[in-house]
Amino acid sequence: MLYEGYFPKFVGVSALEESSLRTKWELIEAVLSYLGDKGYVMSKEGGWRITAKGIDFLEDESLI
Repeated sequence: MLYEGYFPKFVGVSALEESSLRTKWELIEAVLSYLGDKGYVMSKEGGWRITAKGIDFLEDESLI
């Protein structure tokens, strides 16, 4: 059940809206929590920001 919140591939907004498991905001929160567990983003006072590790990962993978 916990794993169902994570998508291993790119998912369009329409797919998120059709999901019977969660709302799109709950899915976004699940993905951000996963990225936080990996150390790529961090949460503070209800906001999120990318970490240096997250930036390094994106640069290493040529995603930015």
